[in-house]
Amino acid sequence: MTTTKRTPLKIPDDLPWTQSVGLLLDAVQVGNLLPKLFAWDCTVKVEPLYLQTRFAQLRDVSPCLVRVRSPSDPALVEFLAHAQEHWGYLICSVAPWAEMVAHLRWLASIKHPSGADMLLRIADPAVARALLGDTQTSTATLFGPCQRVVVINPIGDGWDHFIRHSEAPIADHSALYQLSEHQWSLLESASFSKMVSELYQHMSEFFPQYQSTLTAHERWDHLYRLAKRAAAYGHDSEADIWLYANAHGLLGDQVMGEDPEILQLLAPEQPSPEQRMHLISSLAERKCFP
Repeated sequence: MTTTKRTPLKIPDDLPWTQSVGLLLDAVQVGNLLPKLFAWDCTVKVEPLYLQTRFAQLRDVSPCLVRVRSPSDPALVEFLAHAQEHWGYLICSVAPWAEMVAHLRWLASIKHPSGADMLLRIADPAVARALLGDTQTSTATLFGPCQRVVVINPIGDGWDHFIRHSEAPIADHSALYQLSEHQWSLLESASFSKMVSELYQHMSEFFPQYQSTLTAHERWDHLYRLAKRAAAYGHDSEADIWLYANAHGLLGDQVMGEDPEILQLLAPEQPSPEQRMHLISSLAERKCFP
């Protein structure tokens, strides 16, 4: 099996180190986050966002805002070394550190369009990209005191920059932020895109020759369409989509699109989607390794 070599992503050259710069990390994505932070740097300045809220008991899975002061900051170095794992993103502000913390702590819990309270996975880069990149809704309230948000792109080889162009709004944390139906649909799409990003890394590692003539961004787009096609066949679970992609990695798109046995298994009159996909996966392995 061939694997790809990953190199750390370089930090943007123009980060304003004289301002407040924070690294917002997703504890669920990183795993065992707080112990890792203190292992990397025993003097780390970190704010678990669930502290001082009704979710304080969820401290171990709380998103954490880490103060970073230079490109050599240990937490930042580790973050860049794991860029393809999408641990979080960077936030810059001319406002005091405490204002950034208060704003992000407020956004950690929001209201669903139906009015129900819910936790927002605020440190997930896909969430930031979906909400801050929205052109139909004013994002000033979401930015708050944050002037700039820098997010690793979906394939993990560059940066997406989101900038607040208007004045920072006056902070009002008396009520939870309520998502619109449009924003909720963006978050649902972001969840699918996040899955495709993880699939992209998986295919790059285990099937590096699959669609290798495409650029990285073209390959991501190709896998996005492949995942949508699997969902259209009724295979909309993450496990089924990954099995479908693995079969393409083993046999190639042409065989998957022409083989009569595989096409028959994709037919809706066959067993359940999960059973069909396992049969397709087994068939692909037999054809690839007779």
